[in-house]
Amino acid sequence: MGHPTAAVDQSPILAAVDFSERFELCLAHGCKMAAEFKRPLIVAHVAHENAENAGMYRHHQKNFDTTPILDIARSMLEDRVSAFQLSNEGSCCRCEIMLAVVDGIPETRIPELAARYNAIMILMCSRDRTGLRRLLHGSITESVRRRANRPLVILGQGKGDLAPFHDLSSEAHRPATLPGV
Repeated sequence: MGHPTAAVDQSPILAAVDFSERFELCLAHGCKMAAEFKRPLIVAHVAHENAENAGMYRHHQKNFDTTPILDIARSMLEDRVSAFQLSNEGSCCRCEIMLAVVDGIPETRIPELAARYNAIMILMCSRDRTGLRRLLHGSITESVRRRANRPLVILGQGKGDLAPFHDLSSEAHRPATLPGV
């Protein structure tokens, strides 16, 4: 895979991922959609620690030095995407994959990344929060849906069920990391 320029030549699909159990599900659907639409796939992660996931990045670091969280997150993302590409499901992925790792608040940074790279759509997995947990912690996907000015596809509660908020018709090496991200 080549290294892309700062402006992606062909509008990509942006798959916004965290490191939850749904990572592979989001990546698998992102690959399928990118191949179907003949687009590159940007796998984006917003490094953000809050009370709910405090220490998540440092926990994955082996030597507990002063490595910046963005570097740890980038390494974690590269490792997870590479492992996916080597898996049975990922080995048949037929699209160009690029990585983007930024820090900030996911609710604002995901729509910013989609606009920056002129993504034709955003793909996310929902954590399916309900009740008090949703009230206290909010819904990142709902916030992105309100802010994004492009189609948003959310993988919901069912195993791999697609639950699009918008009609999409309207609109075996390590992946390259997008420059300037």
